[in-house]
Amino acid sequence: MDMSPQMAAEELLRRKHLPQDWKWCLVRGKDAFGQGTSADPLDTDTTLRKVKTRHHRQTGIGLITGEASGGIVAVDIDGLDDGHFGPPASEWLLKEKLGDAYPDSNDTMSWRGRPGRRQLLYQIPLSVRPLVEGFTKKEMFPVLEGSSEEVKVRYKGCYSVIPGSIHPGTKKPYEWLNYNEGQVAIAPGWLIDFMLAHVEKPKEHSSFIPQSFYERQDASTDFTYRQMRRHFFMEGGLLEKLLDTEGAFEAVYNAEVWDYQPLQVENAEKRTLVGGCPFHDSSSGTSFTIWSDKLNWYCHKEEVGGDALRLLHALRERDINAGDPKPVDLQTYLQEIADVVGVRYPEDFKEVQKTQEVKKYDPIEGPSLLQVARDIIDKFPNPAEQDLELLQLANDYGVRKDADQIRLLLQDDEDFKRSGDTLDFQARQALITGTDWLIPDVLKRPSTVLLHGDGGCGKSLACQVLAKHIGEGIPFKVRGAEMPVKSGPVLWCNADQSLETLEEQLEAQGIQNAPWFHVFHDFRLRHVQRLASKIKKLKPALVIIDSLAASQPTVDGNKQIVSAPLYWLEANNGVAFPKCTFVVIHHNNKQGGFRGHSSIRDAVSETWSISKPTDAEMEANEWGEDTFRRRKIVIGKSRSGREGDSLITYLHEDFTMDLEDFTPTQRPRPGGSVSVYDRVHTVIRECTEVGKPLRRDELTIRVNADGGRKASESAIRKSIQRLETRELIASVVSEEQKRTDGRREKAYIAKTADGVKLFKALLSASRGETHDDFCPIGKEPSEGQGNRMGQPNGTANGTANGTAQRTPENESSDSVCDDLNQTRLDRCTHAEWDKQKGVPFENPVMESDLSNGTSTEENRKIASPGKTMGAPIDKTKLMKKPLT
Repeated sequence: MDMSPQMAAEELLRRKHLPQDWKWCLVRGKDAFGQGTSADPLDTDTTLRKVKTRHHRQTGIGLITGEASGGIVAVDIDGLDDGHFGPPASEWLLKEKLGDAYPDSNDTMSWRGRPGRRQLLYQIPLSVRPLVEGFTKKEMFPVLEGSSEEVKVRYKGCYSVIPGSIHPGTKKPYEWLNYNEGQVAIAPGWLIDFMLAHVEKPKEHSSFIPQSFYERQDASTDFTYRQMRRHFFMEGGLLEKLLDTEGAFEAVYNAEVWDYQPLQVENAEKRTLVGGCPFHDSSSGTSFTIWSDKLNWYCHKEEVGGDALRLLHALRERDINAGDPKPVDLQTYLQEIADVVGVRYPEDFKEVQKTQEVKKYDPIEGPSLLQVARDIIDKFPNPAEQDLELLQLANDYGVRKDADQIRLLLQDDEDFKRSGDTLDFQARQALITGTDWLIPDVLKRPSTVLLHGDGGCGKSLACQVLAKHIGEGIPFKVRGAEMPVKSGPVLWCNADQSLETLEEQLEAQGIQNAPWFHVFHDFRLRHVQRLASKIKKLKPALVIIDSLAASQPTVDGNKQIVSAPLYWLEANNGVAFPKCTFVVIHHNNKQGGFRGHSSIRDAVSETWSISKPTDAEMEANEWGEDTFRRRKIVIGKSRSGREGDSLITYLHEDFTMDLEDFTPTQRPRPGGSVSVYDRVHTVIRECTEVGKPLRRDELTIRVNADGGRKASESAIRKSIQRLETRELIASVVSEEQKRTDGRREKAYIAKTADGVKLFKALLSASRGETHDDFCPIGKEPSEGQGNRMGQPNGTANGTANGTAQRTPENESSDSVCDDLNQTRLDRCTHAEWDKQKGVPFENPVMESDLSNGTSTEENRKIASPGKTMGAPIDKTKLMKKPLT
């Protein structure tokens, strides 16, 4: 009765019908596709976890053969294809060669993918595995090569698709021929003989000998164990001399059994000798095989084998399981062999004493390796030259590290020094470089944004539009109103396209001759120090990397190492180089998410997904007029809490593109309520639109009169702080002061085109001067005229800085400037403010013809008594206009 478990491949693993210590890979058809390889296989638990994932694409599972699965070897016997008639040559040749030893699929675990074909599994004995570890795969009958039939032995670097997987030809599961109760038979002699005959020259050391044993040198030995084995196996060594000297083998490798069951040539081509076994009685006299060119050996009865030194030790100890000789025994054997072949040991094998060579890097008199490595990295910007120098350094200092490992040592050293102490408030403030927004509530600095999408959806073009806004200081529409931006140079790190293609795109946007636009061509992300030096030199506000995959061509995107440079950029932005905003372009996978390892998402501040509209969305013009010309960017992960916010692009007929924020001012949450943050923002915008700054007490009344849930003082206060931090609103000193404690009361206006007009009007009315001569908050106006007015902006901790009075005593302690000419107290303010000179908004804008956000009817009624306000504008109608 057939007791073979007929079920899907993953169920065989889940129900433990196959050994749990075997290793696996996922396959599609017969091809592995990155989920486990022979060099990096999956264990059973990991395989089952990957199979359970929602996006798995495998059609089956492959068993990794070789040492990874405990010495499993597969014999693949392929007969005739369907539609051919006659006896299969593969089976006939195998039966003719093996005779009674011909395998009939009943002696071990076996299966097939289609009729006329089968696969047999065997296990190589532990003692023989070191001798066949270099065997990969080999056709047993060369006459079958080039035909549809084969008898192929597969071991290292191979895999076999297991039953329950879907065969790509038949579309049916592979099926068992013999489950054999889950047991794999020990490899028969004919199979071991074949593998030993076709393996490369054995290594000078055995993989079963501990590394420490190789370096061991007894007091009675002249060399380490590794050196002595090398003297035996190396070209021109003692083994080669032994085989070339007539009678030497018989003199050293002597066994009584070979006097009456002598070693005889079995196969001259394969150089195999067979004879009686020195360790047990043999009736046939052929149970012991020696390969005469290497002196590898195998006993078919005991199923034990080894290399030439193990054979010699076993003969001397009269124990087939004696193993490897001890160092002192090994030296004795080598001295005996040397006497037989006519050389001296160890005298003739001592290397000629070399004159002391002058080292380029002196480990005795010179500085530490880490210090020299830092100097090399600074001195040699060329990565190739840098690698050579680091390798020379490691060699001179006697350190077994490659160039990348030395770089990791430097990084570990820096991390250790930087993370040594705990930080109190003052210590943290001393390290904080501050944040600001290149575009209010859109592009934060410092930060790293991953922009991902399908091919051809406009990722590069959208980034070029962002670059144009930043480079030329063009106002950016946020919540429907134009906002000032912080301008600065832009660095484009190009690895994804040719310069000709990039130049065409820049010409379409009209920025090909822009002096602020710099291209770093043939960029490689792994050279982060080189990128840092470029940023130090150019001090860009925005850095665009196109793209993540193209800039790391030799890195596997499915491994965690792909995200290492992103982690470094995120952690060192503003520390190792001037702070800036990184936008990293990346590609989507077939499921619509970004391609590669999940650590990519963890390493960045935000992920932006850009996509094309669907046919239904284009038909209904859901993204505005000519929806087919638009692309939507939706924010996924965000460390600033902006998940779900969006932007929209519009491609004009002349191939230029517009980009603006597509997030409504009021965003309903599940259940229909609106956050206090959005309600506060809406009220301030509405009042700014009609020319009224709002104190916090006025703001609280209006927010709580909009019909929503009552907002607490704390919620309103923190909403104001966040709006200021994101540079959506600004504070001025209120014209009406009600406080009695001497602190000046603030009023708030929106940082929109209407806000600029209101700011000008307040200055003009209070001082009779133009807006170019205003004073920052906390500073007396010139000649004592008018009220104090403040420039809208925030500080590193998210609050307005203008309420503090400056005095000669405290001015000096706050005037230390960073790379961007900003003080510790005013990290996000204009540099001129620290000099107490009147300046306008950065990038002042004109009044927009678009609405300044969404609103509720209740807020409009109470926005400002006696003033007439327009009806709210429908967002969908607004977005149907082409972007300008």
